[in-house]
Amino acid sequence: MQPVIAERLGYTDHAGAVAVERFMKHYYLTAKDVGDLTRIFCAAIEAEHKRRRPWFRLSRLLTEERFGDFKIEADRITVVDDEAFARDPVNIIRMFHEAQARSAMVHPHALRLITQNLHRIDADLRRDPEANRLFLEILTGHRDPAPTLRRMSEARVLGKFVPDFGRVVAQMQFDMYHLYTVDEHTLVCLSVLHAIEAGDLKEVAPIATEVVHKVLSRRALYVAVLLHDIAKGRGGDHSVLGERVARRLCPRLGMSEEETDTVAWLVRWHLIMSNTAFKRDVNDPKTVEDFIQVVQSPERLRLLLVLTVADIRGVGPHVWNGWKAQLLRDLYYRADEALSGDSVRRGTAARIEAAKRRLADALPEWRADEVEEHLALGYPAYWLAFDSATHARHARLVRQAMRDGAHLAVDTRVDGARVGHRGDGVRHRPPGAVLADRRRHGRHRRRRGRRPDLHLVERHGAGRLHDPGRGPTRLRPVRPHRQAGVGDRTRARRHAAGRQGDRGAQAGDRAAHTGAPDPAQGADRQQGERDPHRRRGERP
Repeated sequence: MQPVIAERLGYTDHAGAVAVERFMKHYYLTAKDVGDLTRIFCAAIEAEHKRRRPWFRLSRLLTEERFGDFKIEADRITVVDDEAFARDPVNIIRMFHEAQARSAMVHPHALRLITQNLHRIDADLRRDPEANRLFLEILTGHRDPAPTLRRMSEARVLGKFVPDFGRVVAQMQFDMYHLYTVDEHTLVCLSVLHAIEAGDLKEVAPIATEVVHKVLSRRALYVAVLLHDIAKGRGGDHSVLGERVARRLCPRLGMSEEETDTVAWLVRWHLIMSNTAFKRDVNDPKTVEDFIQVVQSPERLRLLLVLTVADIRGVGPHVWNGWKAQLLRDLYYRADEALSGDSVRRGTAARIEAAKRRLADALPEWRADEVEEHLALGYPAYWLAFDSATHARHARLVRQAMRDGAHLAVDTRVDGARVGHRGDGVRHRPPGAVLADRRRHGRHRRRRGRRPDLHLVERHGAGRLHDPGRGPTRLRPVRPHRQAGVGDRTRARRHAAGRQGDRGAQAGDRAAHTGAPDPAQGADRQQGERDPHRRRGERP
């Protein structure tokens, strides 16, 4: 519908933007103006209503707080007189800085004065060291910068103070993944970054939550998130063009040469980690070698991981999933081991031991001998395939099965982080309906949400848990396609390979699933591309 409307309204393709994107940008700009005016108008009515109540006037005068050229009036920050911005244009930036520090909204009267004084945000103010210092503190302070920057953008201050940001305001990306305009996506990414740093996303991004506190260039990380998409819509590689913007803007903000280099590098390569993890085999040593040739340092690796997580989660509410988390986690660990000079074998062994220690800590009610007995059941890949919570669930399931003498123990659960949604926000059908649909049509259809945790089979007379074909000491997760049957495409790949018997079955099981396109990059995974099975486990 949108391309048809754009064509009928006379929009044409320009360099860096197609007709529908130009049409939608004008629409969003108009809608933004209407929304901004509505908010200012409603705030003015509210302030006027409070001002007319005389019994509050005396108490307000007695408790009114003044600081410099500003004051708090009706719980909102405003100026002491109408000449505050004309007297010192830096006050335009300073007012938002004070509003963030005091968690106060901006008074509608002050917003009207800012609109009348937008022409004072000129080249001199952009070069002013104090104005740039205040802006950098707004961006990199310990409060979420997104609400304050959004208010600055609504007042058109942000686009005037950082003209490159003004060029992406209401800039849309016409695809099925990006739900936000570029400016809103950037502000959402900043909010996600703050949530990671505050520990609010520890459950869904534990590795990123851990490494964000190890970075040495915190200011560079926040500035890089602000600038990572700032050159979109210019008719070229936005990463390369954004690097140039970063090298020009960072010194103006008062950042050092080292910080500028870090920001420019992050903007230039902010897509490399997701591209490598989602398009290449992270278990291939050549993949890790090529990746670390670009990264070159553990500090950059940590910065890149956090930036990548924030970028993907900022694309849309349903873009981040456990599969992407697992691939990023694996790539991060392998790259970190290579950069630190540790061998893959020693690094893997250390991670296995760490996983066992976490499981032992998660089972405080177990005796030491019971823990040791259970730890002896698993094989190396098992300890790296799941997080500690899942290991603990499996351990309790094994223990209960052994106590009950069960020949078969099955436990299922719904993993909320992996439940799929359609574009309209409605969840897919229940897993039972999906399984019935698979049987009805005779082919395998993947659905997220249903997670068979573990199938345990006890060998008669042996008294030990047994995985058929692997021996009595193996525990393994059973994927849904092993229960519902093998799909037509898998059988076709086995037939094409010309393999028979167990060898053909193993080859079919190892055949790559058709990967979903990466929403953050918009790149389609090729049909039949070889790729490890999606693993579940600790997320970055």
